[in-house]
Amino acid sequence: MSKLILFIIVSSLLFSGCGKNTDKNNNINFLELQTSLTSKANFENSQIEDLKNITTAQKYGIATDDIEEGFVYFTNNEKPDRIIMTKTKGGPSSENIEKSLANEVSGLMSAWKDTPAEATKLEEHVLKTKDNYVILIISENSAELEDIFDNFFQ
Repeated sequence: MSKLILFIIVSSLLFSGCGKNTDKNNNINFLELQTSLTSKANFENSQIEDLKNITTAQKYGIATDDIEEGFVYFTNNEKPDRIIMTKTKGGPSSENIEKSLANEVSGLMSAWKDTPAEATKLEEHVLKTKDNYVILIISENSAELEDIFDNFFQ
């Protein structure tokens, strides 16, 4: 009898975890996604900064308390090319990050409005949220980079 009760308890514990996983981003390897994006973007004279660094986060209006991890990949050349991606803590944090990155785009658009090629690139930027991830892509190949990002969530 005690074996039957033990079996029922163990079975119910095992099966209680079987269902639709609503936290999809547990399967996302942040570093692998970062590497895939930066290798495809391949900006000349590039640099990567950690958004968990308070000084870096402040440059983009991001509160480090809103993110678990994040990076900025940009060119040191005279171009607005960049990829900014964060894994947020969810909820309002994602909204806060998206607003900060929208402000970044707005400022860059003002700064580059007189340079047609760069202005076009900025108009075609990608700013999106998937699960707890927020990404901004400003690049000549934004669509390809967006596909890489999207494919990590399938």
